[in-house]
Amino acid sequence: MRNSMQQKIEYQSRSKLLVAIMAGLVGTVAFNMVMYIDVAATGIPLDLTRVLGSLVVGQDGPTNAAGNIFHFANGIALALLYVFIFLPLSKRLTKRNSWIYGIIFAVMIAVGPIFFGLFPVLGAGIAGVGISPLVAPMTIVRHIAFGAVLGILASPLITGIYCRFHNVSLV
Repeated sequence: MRNSMQQKIEYQSRSKLLVAIMAGLVGTVAFNMVMYIDVAATGIPLDLTRVLGSLVVGQDGPTNAAGNIFHFANGIALALLYVFIFLPLSKRLTKRNSWIYGIIFAVMIAVGPIFFGLFPVLGAGIAGVGISPLVAPMTIVRHIAFGAVLGILASPLITGIYCRFHNVSLV
């Protein structure tokens, strides 16, 4: 029979996994909401789900479905990275508890791999300036929405509210 400590560790891992998946899904919904608002407001056709879909299945395939699946999977993967790696490191380095880590993480993702990776590979230049000067702020605002939701939904992991409620420790 497994001891109590092993059961707590397994419970902690499952709880963190579920929080990460939920935060990734809801954060991606927030990202998409901001995306559709800024596309409508600016007229700049920067619909990331269609871009991702066309990269996955080509221009003639089901770009919307493929793009959404890819985008939500990416949101979950980023949330897992956040919950299991970035958040514990941030908390250790700063000795503070804050949901703002989610925004910091998401902006780092926008500025690093997207501004200097994805956009140049797509021919849009660094930070998407080849499309419009508004692409960079649009991208940052979208990622702030994702990061805020991620940070808020994962905040019980930071503050320990979840742990006290379930009588476990995530440390």
